[in-house]
Amino acid sequence: MSYEKAKALINKGYSRPTLYSLELPGNKTSKAEGDYIKMFVKSLNIPGQSHEVVTALGQVGLGVQEDIPSAVKFGARPITAEIIDNRDMDMYRLFRGMFDDSASSGANPAPGEMRTQRMNYYHGGRYLFDMNINKLEYPTKLERMTEMMDNIDYYHKSMVYTFHNAYVTSISQIDLASDRFDSYLTFSVAFNYETYHYGKDNSKRFEVS
Repeated sequence: MSYEKAKALINKGYSRPTLYSLELPGNKTSKAEGDYIKMFVKSLNIPGQSHEVVTALGQVGLGVQEDIPSAVKFGARPITAEIIDNRDMDMYRLFRGMFDDSASSGANPAPGEMRTQRMNYYHGGRYLFDMNINKLEYPTKLERMTEMMDNIDYYHKSMVYTFHNAYVTSISQIDLASDRFDSYLTFSVAFNYETYHYGKDNSKRFEVS
């Protein structure tokens, strides 16, 4: 294959792993918190998908082992996001609050309070929510023209993954060290979920606030 033919196959450019955003619902965050999370997630994983299989010996190909799909598995759980926090540790407080919502008591016991743990009901629980991971790319020529007219910065939104009935299931330890002068504080948040849906967003544009 010639160089020109190979170049034509990737005329839209390659997908960049550095362009993405995590989007939480508005009832879980303020606008400022939502905008911060969209921009300051250091790393994030999009889960895969696979089959549960039942193994049987074939009848057409006698004695040949067949792995027959029996169920769809929605990727590895949980999803892990590494968050860069600000100096007031607002993101840590936000996600700890979301984690604490899973229990009516005992998740954050104050001095003098009972430390009995009571978990909230799962079905219909207020700690469940849907969240999006947006796969972004640099804007197309047409989108760049729109930017100039609207005076707003956009990314091209190539894919949207929506995770149903998600909740914060763990928050990592925070590592502190006296020799980390030129660094920033991060922590990881893990989300469980039931199923996810992927598709293209009709607007295909992700506005940078």
